[in-house]
Parts: sequence; structure tokens; C-alpha cells
Amino acid sequence: MKRLCWTEIKSKERIHLGRAHAFSPDTNRIQIVIEKIIRGLYYHHTQRILPLHYFIEEYSRNLDLPEEFLRMMASLSRHDIGDEG
Repeated sequence: MKRLCWTEIKSKERIHLGRAHAFSPDTNRIQIVIEKIIRGLYYHHTQRILPLHYFIEEYSRNLDLPEEFLRMMASLSRHDIGDEG
């Protein structure tokens, strides 16, 4: 909550819509958590540790994703992890 601030909201046409709260996430901390999750999932499925020299690409916070990408992501098969019983 330390990073919470006010920001001006504008439409794509640059029309002023008012003010709202916004925050700037700590991307370094988020990246560390993502890497731990990926390494944990890799171990869970392979029973092998993912080598430390393997590069895990930094995530992107692009909220304005192309429709084609969203359709592709929605079409991927799902894989549940955890208790199956």
C-alpha cells in the first residue's frame, strides 16, 4: 500500500474521465515469486531440479494484449495441479 497514489484516468480518445487510485507493483519481487513457482512446478512434474543457469524470462504486465493472443491463450489445454481426489 506504500505505492498507492492518485492518477488521472483518460479514455483511448484522451478524454479526461476522472481520478482513481493506482499503484506501481514491485516487479522484482513479483519476478522472484514467478521463478519460484516455475521451478516448483518443474520439480513437481519431473522430480528434477531445474538447473539454476536456466533463464526464466521476465514477465510482462501488458494489460492491452492483442485479441489474437487472448484467443490463443484461451485455446490452450489446461493442466490442474494439486489434489486430484
